[in-house]
Amino acid sequence: MLLVDRLVDFSEEAAECEFRISPNNAFYVTGCGVPAYVGVEYMAQCIAVHAGVRAHLAGHPPPIGFLLGSRCLELFEDYLIEDRLYFAKCRKMLQGGGGMGSFDCKIVSEAHVIASARLAVLERHDEEAFRLRLS
Repeated sequence: MLLVDRLVDFSEEAAECEFRISPNNAFYVTGCGVPAYVGVEYMAQCIAVHAGVRAHLAGHPPPIGFLLGSRCLELFEDYLIEDRLYFAKCRKMLQGGGGMGSFDCKIVSEAHVIASARLAVLERHDEEAFRLRLS
């Protein structure tokens, strides 16, 4: 499921993606928009875009990524509103061994922070580590 529309900015430490809410969104609630808590997924997808661009620039395929959890989640609005332009932003805070990472993330619209969180992720480049082997 792809929720972000476009990469707007990228650096080795951060990324910014834009998106608009429409009734075609799988999480859309008629008359309200998308619940703000779904913003965690938008932030996670921004991290995934960041990882994918880093891998591409290094000549590698995109890594497999897992959202492990969130801390300090704050929601400043109840819904992401239809046709409004939003920006999901992520900045790498920590990158540990084994692909563990922590990102400071937020969603912004019209110069207001709509949601923020620190997301813990796992990034793996070895597809074999996640294949189910049946015997």
